[in-house]
Amino acid sequence: MNKLKIRLENTGLLMSIMTKLSLFFGGGIFLIYCSASGAFPENLSLGDGVWLLLIIFVFSFGMGTVYFFLGCFGVSLWTTAYHIFRISGGRERFLIIRQWFRERKTKKIIIENHFFFRNYKRDRPFSYKIRPPKINVIYHFISFFMIIIIFGTVRENHWDWYLRLILSSILLGFLFLFWHANWQRYLQIEHVEARQDESKRLKGEIKFANITFTAAVLILTTLYIGLTKIAADRTMIFLHVRSEQVTVFVKQPWDAVLERHLIRSEKQIANSKKAEIREAVPGYKQYDKMTVSLNNLGSSVFLEFKKGNKFYSLKIPSSDIIVDNVPLPDTESSDVSK
Repeated sequence: MNKLKIRLENTGLLMSIMTKLSLFFGGGIFLIYCSASGAFPENLSLGDGVWLLLIIFVFSFGMGTVYFFLGCFGVSLWTTAYHIFRISGGRERFLIIRQWFRERKTKKIIIENHFFFRNYKRDRPFSYKIRPPKINVIYHFISFFMIIIIFGTVRENHWDWYLRLILSSILLGFLFLFWHANWQRYLQIEHVEARQDESKRLKGEIKFANITFTAAVLILTTLYIGLTKIAADRTMIFLHVRSEQVTVFVKQPWDAVLERHLIRSEKQIANSKKAEIREAVPGYKQYDKMTVSLNNLGSSVFLEFKKGNKFYSLKIPSSDIIVDNVPLPDTESSDVSK
């Protein structure tokens, strides 16, 4: 009964920590997305607040899933390299080189000076025995298959971005191996007779190392590969908050603002080409192939534009714009069918 109670308490504590991390991580991703596109929701209602919390949780879940599979692929690469290193006899060569360096070190004259530096090795309470994780072949196939899916989903045109993605997966894989090694150290500390203060200090060092190294790896990976903006865009499209290559109908005077930035409506394009003008919504001007960065949140709709390497957003009240996500029927195919 006591073990069940302890497990329930640990599960509740873990869920609380994961919820807080999801809110923090997802909120950070949402702020990065809004700052990158220059669109921040305003005049949020209670329903918009609930919808925003859902977006934050989806952000954190999606990024956590991507990082998890990247780390699995990195672990697969590390373990494969380790087995190749052992098969090729690299471990024996490493031991020979290490023994050679130790023999050279013992032949050197050591100047004893206890006031400025320590010239002896600190005795540990016990020696750790760290073993690499045992991984089945199916794990390598799954990790390789998932990394192919991630590559196919992102679809970047720059080859260096894929190289950075692989380097980040190697770094995340090293983070998983670091956790595994510290977990073995933690278990060995509990089963070895040592002083209580010494055991407590060692456990504190392990926890501090895990937290510090995890934060450093996540920050470095996020900033290095730039996955946040891409994942945020995909998530917002999935939740129908962001729309790309859609038709919008804009009411005056916002159409004049768009034309001021050299964005022409379909009527102007048709006049320049002397083509037939399609019917639009009365009182609105039609603009095709537009990007809506923020919709269904607050009282405004944000249109995204790219000039150079920067993204800009134009805020238009929801009452003065219509976003048409529905594709038009194919008239040629309907005529052929008739």
